[in-house]
Amino acid sequence: MLKFPSDKIRKTAQRVRNNAKLIPNIDYKSVMKYALETSRSAQMTIDAGELNLTNYHSLDTKQLKVLIYGNVNLNLLDGSAVWATSVARMLSVGENIQTDLLLKTHVYNDRLLKPLYELDNVQIIDPFAEKHREQLGTARWYKRKDISPGYAPTVIQHCFNEKDYDFCIVRGYPVIKALLKHPHLMKKMWVYLTDFPHSMEEFSVQEFEDLQSVLLHCNRFLCQTEEMREFLIELFPFAKDKVYVLNPMIPMNEELKPTFKISNQPSLVYAGKFADLWMSQELLELFPTIRQRLPKITFNIAGDKFNDSKVNENFKEDVTQLLEITPGVKWIGGVSREESQKLILESDIGISYRSHELDDSLELSTKVLEYAILGKPVIFNKSDMHTRLFGDDYPLYANSDEEVVANILLAVENPEIYEMAAKRMFEVAKRFTFESMYVQLSDKLWNEKKIPLFYMTPREVREQIRFYKSRLAVLSQEYLFLINRLGNDESKIEMDEAIMNAAHKVDNSESYEDLDMYMKDVIFLSEEVSRLTKALREKHMTDGTGGLHE
Repeated sequence: MLKFPSDKIRKTAQRVRNNAKLIPNIDYKSVMKYALETSRSAQMTIDAGELNLTNYHSLDTKQLKVLIYGNVNLNLLDGSAVWATSVARMLSVGENIQTDLLLKTHVYNDRLLKPLYELDNVQIIDPFAEKHREQLGTARWYKRKDISPGYAPTVIQHCFNEKDYDFCIVRGYPVIKALLKHPHLMKKMWVYLTDFPHSMEEFSVQEFEDLQSVLLHCNRFLCQTEEMREFLIELFPFAKDKVYVLNPMIPMNEELKPTFKISNQPSLVYAGKFADLWMSQELLELFPTIRQRLPKITFNIAGDKFNDSKVNENFKEDVTQLLEITPGVKWIGGVSREESQKLILESDIGISYRSHELDDSLELSTKVLEYAILGKPVIFNKSDMHTRLFGDDYPLYANSDEEVVANILLAVENPEIYEMAAKRMFEVAKRFTFESMYVQLSDKLWNEKKIPLFYMTPREVREQIRFYKSRLAVLSQEYLFLINRLGNDESKIEMDEAIMNAAHKVDNSESYEDLDMYMKDVIFLSEEVSRLTKALREKHMTDGTGGLHE
């Protein structure tokens, strides 16, 4: 790519300065600085001696508008529900980000939403409100007050029609599969997924193809840990530039100061859902054994969501009975995140013991971090990810019932080990606060905000289309001539299709956004044809024919 000649820079600067006056909220000095810094990108090129402007028109570059939607019920206290509100709180750190959280279900218990009410740049969208009745009120899900995955794209599109969001952060495989049927929406999605196999051996053919399709068609893909990102890129190298890490996030409450000291009457704490892989029933059945060794110890538990069990059809009833009758267990049901924090702060040791089936999981538990940020040591499984974060020498890893009991005793009976483990957990957790995560992600978020370098009139859009079509026609003819000479029919067919597809896209562009997206494809194809033409020409000359034409 050629450098900008100085006279063209001056002319470009003058054009930006003049047209910036026509567009609200544009700081032309910042725009010009951006233009010069990115002059080697596809947004500004010198091709065949002409200035090609492949930009778009936007009326607002100073505010980022983000929609959040999860296939989650915010009435229940579990990790996925906490995730949705956490993302909103993280984005609220950016003063110029307007975040809207779209509800899946009617909310009758707003304990998780209360912290969002105090944020000026976060809005809750209730699709069941009266103002949406005219457009959405006839659907069955509307009457049930619960959006089914298949109808989620319709509601998301309705929100985009109301407010032109820059993108939508969406969670839930059923919803994402439904969005794949709506390519125009899918290209606006930042997909967040964790519920896919975490090793190649576990993938079925269908699961592999599903995940590949998501990565191909989404705007960005958010995964929970760096280990998960590396795994995905190893499987799908093409997605390297669109896979980002969005770690679990936790609030940092300056008023809740950890002491790193164990109390005289020690207590365990668990806050979250009840499920087979979370060892919920096994931990409650193990607690009497712990009490035999530590008669004064108690077990504080918060949570009201019960997952279906694959091994016990009476799982909810059996666990509920254990919660209610086991001596020393204090179950307070579902509570807000703030009440959960208070419970953790009043306790001594966090419990996050999981099934062996999750030993190789690439996920990081939000609850581990919530215990940690309040200065509590945690009993949890030893895994590669945990040792990377918390160190191989962390003293309270437990991968069996026996190790759970032994390490609880170790922490209670050895104040120095308790303090060391608590401080280790706290220092790591500080990297996962809302503020820390926003700093890590902010550049990537704002990269999605398109900065207009030029105002393009409809006439200029048509001129751009004509230029690229003629440019492609010239290059494709030379390329196809050389392919014919080499007898590579397969390559000829592939290039024929690529050129036709690119030309069709440009010919059917109807908006600035379409032009911006399609122009990138055309620029890439133009450069690729030029490169291959040169390579084939050199090969042709090397073969000794003495020229391109007979």
